[in-house]
Amino acid sequence: IKYRLMNLSPELIKNDILTHMRESVVLIEPDMTINYINEFTEELIAKKSLDIKGSPLNELIIDLHLYEIKMQKLIKNEIPGFSARLQYLNASYDKSNGNVKRPAAFINADFSHVKDHFGDTVGILLIGREVQAIQNLKKTYNLSEREINVLQYVIGGVAYRDIGATLSITERTVKAHVNNIYNKVGVDNKIELFNRLKDLDLLN
Repeated sequence: IKYRLMNLSPELIKNDILTHMRESVVLIEPDMTINYINEFTEELIAKKSLDIKGSPLNELIIDLHLYEIKMQKLIKNEIPGFSARLQYLNASYDKSNGNVKRPAAFINADFSHVKDHFGDTVGILLIGREVQAIQNLKKTYNLSEREINVLQYVIGGVAYRDIGATLSITERTVKAHVNNIYNKVGVDNKIELFNRLKDLDLLN
C-alpha cells in the first residue's frame, strides 16, 4: 500500500477513479467548452468523450443560459461554487421540437473550481447525480416528456412566462401543461404538488 500511495498521480485518479464513478463528471474549460466527460456521462448522453471534447457546453446541458451567469462568477472566483438541477442532452434529442427517443437525464449537479498549482482557476468541475425519481414520476403518473420539462422549471421556481419563452410555447400552453400535471398527479394546486414531490424526494 505504501508504494502504491507513492505512485499516486492526478492522471491515475482521473483514469482509475473519475472514469469509473457512477456519478457524472465533466471538466469544463473557461470558454465554456467541454474538456472531458467520464464513462457514466457517456452512458447518459450516448456519446463518447472524444466525440464531444472541445464542443460548446450547450451541446451537453439543456438551457445552459440558466446557469451561465453563476458559471462566469465561478470562473472569476466571485463565488466558491453552486448547485443546480439540470438536464443533459443526449444523442437522440431533437432540439427543434424537444422530442426524445431515449429520456434525457436529469442531474443534481455541483459546480466547483479547478485550480492550477498557483491557485488560479483554470476551469470548472461538474459532479452530478442522476435524479432517478423524475423518471419514476413520469412512469407512475404517465407524464409526457413535455410535462416533465415544464415540471422541472416549475420546481425551479421559474415563472410561467419565462418557461414559455424557454420552451418556445405560449404562457397559456404552459398553464395547460401544469393543469394536466395536477390532474395526473391528483392534486389541486402548486402547494399540494410540491408536498407530493417532497414525499418523492424531488424537493428539499
